[in-house]
Amino acid sequence: ETDEFWQQWIRDHPDKLETVLTARQIIQSMGYKQKYKLSPGEKKDVLKHIRQKKGAPIILGSKSKNRFTFIRAAAAAVVILSATFSYYHLSKTKQTHQNEITYALKSNPAGRKATFQLNDGTIVRLNAESALRYPEHFTDSNRVVYLEGEAFFEVERDESRPFSVVTGNITTRVWGTSFYVKNDLQDKDIQVALVSGKVSVLDQSGNTIILEPDEMVTYSNNNIAKGTFDRDRVFGWVDNKLTFYKADADEVVKRLEKWYGVKFIMQRQQMFEGPFSGVFENESLENVLKGIRYGSEIDFIYEINGKQVTIKNN
Repeated sequence: ETDEFWQQWIRDHPDKLETVLTARQIIQSMGYKQKYKLSPGEKKDVLKHIRQKKGAPIILGSKSKNRFTFIRAAAAAVVILSATFSYYHLSKTKQTHQNEITYALKSNPAGRKATFQLNDGTIVRLNAESALRYPEHFTDSNRVVYLEGEAFFEVERDESRPFSVVTGNITTRVWGTSFYVKNDLQDKDIQVALVSGKVSVLDQSGNTIILEPDEMVTYSNNNIAKGTFDRDRVFGWVDNKLTFYKADADEVVKRLEKWYGVKFIMQRQQMFEGPFSGVFENESLENVLKGIRYGSEIDFIYEINGKQVTIKNN
């Protein structure tokens, strides 16, 4: 329920995505740097004290009342000191993590894709309406990034430092390979598809699935399943291929808005009836609309005015 709330909140406040990712990282970095443990001698002293007091009669004299007040005050002091100790160590740990790791955020609006390189040499292709949070410099022990949306990774091989992509409840871990990850905020589905090498996909329940090339994991409704995939349908966008496979009109509109960064105004119920399939490579929005209209049994008129597309009856 908490995850559902925040996913919806991000959809309603996309401009706050960086703040949410920062808060999430701070919370995940919290922890005790050192956990205090009693020594065997201290344990023995505490046990001896408890045994001495066990079964002792309670005398309600003034001296006993004062002693009770002191014990109660001492207990309160322990609670306060414990809370202060915890806060001090949590704050110190947060500060340490923040000092050690400086994060950068790359985010794309609708209609924009980006290709960039991380400091370890890994190449990232980030799709539209997607964001990647990553350390400016990875640590000596691991490489961890956080993804919202879609990305294709060509990971620089490093046997001493695994590369992990955290997406919702799924972590994908590799040492050097090419793979695709999609975290759909609206449908709450996560996909991991492998092109080359080998990856481990772990869910929050501890389940682990090993992927070989041309295999894909789908995580939906807390269920994880492995299968195969069609490359053009899954990550054709990496090669600027806009692929539809038995898509309904609503899906086509949604994909076009994301791909071209436009907004559709529907003055008719839909552009076509039934499923639509097609592949458009490096095509303009107008050519794609022409192709859809040509393949549709329903004729429609479209008007492109800047970032607004109006669909009308013929």
